[in-house]
Amino acid sequence: VKHGEQEADYPHEKLKPILEETCGVIIYQEQVMQAAQQLSGYSLGEADLLRRAMGKKIKAEMDAQRDRFVRGAVERDIPKPALNAFALLHRLGDVRLPVEDDAVLATRRPDGSLVLAVWNYAPPNGSGPTYHGPLANPPAPRHFSLDFSGVAASAPVTIRRVDENHGNVIATYDRMGRPATPSRAQIAELKAAAALAAPETGTLTGRRLELDVPAHGLVVLEIAH
Repeated sequence: VKHGEQEADYPHEKLKPILEETCGVIIYQEQVMQAAQQLSGYSLGEADLLRRAMGKKIKAEMDAQRDRFVRGAVERDIPKPALNAFALLHRLGDVRLPVEDDAVLATRRPDGSLVLAVWNYAPPNGSGPTYHGPLANPPAPRHFSLDFSGVAASAPVTIRRVDENHGNVIATYDRMGRPATPSRAQIAELKAAAALAAPETGTLTGRRLELDVPAHGLVVLEIAH
């Protein structure tokens, strides 16, 4: 690598600016600290504790740091469902419109298009140590019949979802058995599951849209003016 006969192999793209000087190899303690900050969100103080734990080679301290490092790396690299939901809600318009259902938020954009958020609330399956995984008999999907006015009878509709099977890493993590330290292959699978799904497209039928939303699901609809 040093003589330009082959390219350096970086374990992660975020490490390239840290390891370019040493041809992709961690040599200096400062590189350990910088890698922990970049990959796992360590503070400067936490990174120094990691450096000292590695220097002392005390197994109990290294095990604790390993769990912290992996947890931070997973959280920083894999979007949570809530973040995807917020990303969809940022698509809403700036004028709120009256609706009769408290599980629907309707808005209008300056260009006249309509943007709706539709959700099916259900109690969470616990959190942290109280998390119990999916229920054997989960709540049923909720059906919505949405009628529109001021748009074409067959106006095009763009549908974006976040639910158990769309932009949600939790179901995949559950199927893996919720490993405390996922492998590189598992992390790649989790990142793929966490990505927002490509939007669906459809059309209104007589200014109406029939829509099913699973429990814990959010749907954002965009209806062209």
